[in-house]
Amino acid sequence: MDNAKYPLRQIEEDSFVNIRNQSVVFGRGKDGRVVNYRTGGRNFKLLSREFKKVEMFPRRDLFHNPESYTYVMPEQKNDGLATGDLIEEIRDTEPIIKMVKETIKGKFPEVHNILVLKNDKLIFEEYFYDYDADTPHQLRSSSKPLIEGILGIAIDKGFIKDEKEKLIPFFAKEYQNLQNMDERKKLR
Repeated sequence: MDNAKYPLRQIEEDSFVNIRNQSVVFGRGKDGRVVNYRTGGRNFKLLSREFKKVEMFPRRDLFHNPESYTYVMPEQKNDGLATGDLIEEIRDTEPIIKMVKETIKGKFPEVHNILVLKNDKLIFEEYFYDYDADTPHQLRSSSKPLIEGILGIAIDKGFIKDEKEKLIPFFAKEYQNLQNMDERKKLR
């Protein structure tokens, strides 16, 4: 469908499969207009009928021929990060290359990029769905290991007592009027 974030292939009148080959079935109201869709055992209500035509492909140039993907060493930029060659740094590159090809096929629709650092060098850098090195986007769970490491250092250095200590008291002056304050955020 032209207006889908990710391409859908029609099976029957209101039945489609997405690029991961998952069923997507549209439901209609009494007037015959689409009101929701069902996928993965969950129902999603139609929020708007105003759509801009957008087609998103992991890599438009390779979507129909992911096997033609070839590795290219990351470009050296003036950003303080050295680059290196995947083939020189990793003995078996096949799993990484296979992951990229599967991403290009649409198997991982929420993967926007894959970066690999080894020996303080960026040895692998690929982007998907029109993202690039300059596209800001949310880190979400990828920031958890970094935060956990910083928390461990703060505990080790004695800045905080343990991982259960509340953070709000440390910022009481800066954040006097927090929205959505509840008991979980307050000092014990």
